[in-house]
Amino acid sequence: MADQAVAAAPPPSVAEPTSAGTAMTYLGGVPFRRYALWYALALGAITAIWGGVLGVVLPNQVQSIEFAKWFTGADADVDLTALNDLKAAVNAGTAVATGEQQRLLDLLSDFDAARAQALSLITSLAVAATMLVQPVVGVLSDRTRSQFGRRAPWIVF
Repeated sequence: MADQAVAAAPPPSVAEPTSAGTAMTYLGGVPFRRYALWYALALGAITAIWGGVLGVVLPNQVQSIEFAKWFTGADADVDLTALNDLKAAVNAGTAVATGEQQRLLDLLSDFDAARAQALSLITSLAVAATMLVQPVVGVLSDRTRSQFGRRAPWIVF
């Protein structure tokens, strides 16, 4: 009966240290594969969220702010999609813009430049702030002492 219990026990996932002062060695196996799977899924989800924020939400917010600055008064109800379609048709040579349409196309050109400039400014400031804040938070988290550990409060924050 004791032989069956020993034979049914799963193989160890860590090897004990072979000499004093060394760490245990992880041997892999099912727990490691499970961890690697969940780690990859979490990494993919976090990357998708940040990519969505930086690639979709931020440019849309910048566009909304710049639109309110460039298209005012009677131009406030301009359809950007239709105006971009007109710009493409004029550039392709399949349409000719009227005087009013040309004025709106010139305004669209200035708007596109301002939108790109504002987005690059916001992104550059965010990168600079990140470079300055991360080392400070790292030092503070190393020096934090709480009942939950050193970094747990910072992770929750």
